[in-house]
Amino acid sequence: MELKEEYFNTEFLEREFFKKLIKRMDPNSKDFKVVEKSYEFAYEKHLGQKRLSGENYINHPLRTALNILDLNLDYETISGAILHDILEDTNVSYEELKDIFGENIAFLVDGVTKITSIKYQNKSIAELQKLSRFIIYFLDDIRVVFIKLADRLDNMRTLNFLDEEKRKKVAQETKEIYLPLSQKLGIFSWAGEFDELCFKYLEPENYDFIKSLVEEKLKKGEDYLRNLIDRISKKLIENKINPVNIEYRVKRISSIWKKFLKKNSNIDHVYDILAIRIIVKSIEECYLVLGILHQMFNPIFEEFDDYIAFPKPNGYQSLHTTLFDENGEIIEIQIRTEKMHIYNEIGAAAYFAYAEFKNTKEYRKGGTFLISDKEMKIVEKLRKWQEIENPKEFLKILKEEFFQDKILVFTPKGDIVELPIGSTPVDFAYKIHTEIGNHCVGAKVNNKIVPLNTELKTGDVVEIIVNKNKYPSQDWLYFVKTYQARKHIKNFIKRNISKELTEVIFEFENKENSKLLYPKIIQKISDENIYIYESNFKDKGDVSFLKLVLKGDIERIKDLISKINSKFNLKGKIL
Repeated sequence: MELKEEYFNTEFLEREFFKKLIKRMDPNSKDFKVVEKSYEFAYEKHLGQKRLSGENYINHPLRTALNILDLNLDYETISGAILHDILEDTNVSYEELKDIFGENIAFLVDGVTKITSIKYQNKSIAELQKLSRFIIYFLDDIRVVFIKLADRLDNMRTLNFLDEEKRKKVAQETKEIYLPLSQKLGIFSWAGEFDELCFKYLEPENYDFIKSLVEEKLKKGEDYLRNLIDRISKKLIENKINPVNIEYRVKRISSIWKKFLKKNSNIDHVYDILAIRIIVKSIEECYLVLGILHQMFNPIFEEFDDYIAFPKPNGYQSLHTTLFDENGEIIEIQIRTEKMHIYNEIGAAAYFAYAEFKNTKEYRKGGTFLISDKEMKIVEKLRKWQEIENPKEFLKILKEEFFQDKILVFTPKGDIVELPIGSTPVDFAYKIHTEIGNHCVGAKVNNKIVPLNTELKTGDVVEIIVNKNKYPSQDWLYFVKTYQARKHIKNFIKRNISKELTEVIFEFENKENSKLLYPKIIQKISDENIYIYESNFKDKGDVSFLKLVLKGDIERIKDLISKINSKFNLKGKIL
């Protein structure tokens, strides 16, 4: 959350930074010397510059680098974080930076600079193309994204120094781009803070309301949790389980608000405001601990989640159980291994922290192949999307499939399929195979026949009914959710129906008349039993256009256009 006073003091930050750095690497090593040189260079170049808070500008790169240190990332990423504003806010050139610090660090800084220049709320083609370049940097070196997230986190923590309009603009951008990106990469410690700060600045009244509701619970709850942790710890040791750590955490205000809404605005039904986290050495111990807890307390089975057997789409793993104690108090407990805990906190960045990679050439390059299979799937999706030439289509897909929450459904054989929220059996069918989608005629969800436009939910078992003599319907485009499904449906229709279609355009010189005439033209075409395959109405300056794709005899369509032009005094023609 917002920073303590000492974090605006350069001397304090410098001490904290080098204290943490020395814990990470040998002060006599080449890596340490590069980071030290980066700081000295940045300090000199930013000397005299101030932030809106009135503090020295160098404080911001230092705090950004401290965020990177929390992810246990390598010396190049740390240096890149310290230098991330050099190209944008000083007269240092890319070539100069490359000559001094090498190509890798210069690439990271240049990547962050280019990402920073993107105006996400500007929907112009130029800005959308810049967003495409953001993805290119993601593909080439994911560390660019880590630095940008660390930079944005510090900016969100100091957002109170901006005026209200700018605060809301930055918070909205963070909510749309950086929050889902940090969630997708599994950096939950940052994602949670992004979510909290966005909620605070975008919905201040709701934030203050929830904060006041839970403050009393928090005062009572923390003493209760300390005693409970002591009891659980003794019981585990009795059963020869020595946990790595047992700690409690307080649920963030933004998360409580979401649960509050789900529980019909009843704060007493939000059970996990306070929770205990138990970290053990192995998966076997996770389930042993679960059994011991269920012997000690009464579990609420509908509140149990096994994210070890069924991880979340972003790779999160843990056991979640909610229990009644002997006094009727309700407490949520999370159980996980140490490796799961590291991944759950810092996600994809964890792969850069593992010791076995430290001395490899690939580690120093920061290549995306150090990421797990789950993150690799994300990267492969992004690679495919880079082939999309239309920037607006690219942005739409990016928001739908990358920055959107997911559901997990199952095939009848038990295989897990990941889809965006709102997906239908048709999306599922195309996810399995193009031909299954193309010949899909029906679906069973949990053994019940359902319409093809049914929205799927996590845990559903989906079975597709196919018929080789049936083909995609134009109507499917109105309800499918995924780019993959839309693309295959459109491709099939183009290949098989386009020869029978005729494109027609009508021009309206008077916008007011166009709104009156539009339904009359549509009705006239329908009366002639000519099928309207597609309809698109647009304004361009003072003129309006109605573009139609019609299916029917070409001579009848020509005759119909002539009649409409004559009756309504229009300029309609076949394209």
